[in-house]
Amino acid sequence: KIARQYVRSRGFGKEAVEEFLVGYSPGTYDGLAKQLSSKFSAQQLVEAGLCFKNSRGQLNDVFRNRLMFPIRNPAGAVIGFGARTLDGTPPKYKNTSETKLYRKSHVLYNIDKAKSAAVKAGNFVVCEGYTDVIAMSLSGIGQAVATCGTAATIDHVKIMSKYVKKIILSFD
Repeated sequence: KIARQYVRSRGFGKEAVEEFLVGYSPGTYDGLAKQLSSKFSAQQLVEAGLCFKNSRGQLNDVFRNRLMFPIRNPAGAVIGFGARTLDGTPPKYKNTSETKLYRKSHVLYNIDKAKSAAVKAGNFVVCEGYTDVIAMSLSGIGQAVATCGTAATIDHVKIMSKYVKKIILSFD
């Protein structure tokens, strides 16, 4: 209920949630760990940044009671997650920890969808957050991307420069 209320408060309907695959991580300590442990080893879940081992050596979920935004590489494969707290538990935004596939300074949220729109428009629009990208997309600016909780880096520029010559910054 709280996730639906937050999404609606941002002006996003069911279509936007489905298009951007926005999800919810329940407030349980080990729900995801239990769900995935039959298919993946504890080491794989930790290395993927989805779980951690607590002081008793048990697996706990990294993301709890958060709105979830899948982060994809340019080919569309999910390589990490951005998550926004729904109950005020800090930090406000939490990303997948650095992994072999996910390095914040080399990743742009929505790059997989935005690249073709950027080529058509001749530019990328770089926003601050996930919901900014969704709002821009719903407003007809399909070439919007966001840095994932970090400042824009030269690596971000290199990624975008493969598609366009113009980059517009639209930070808060």
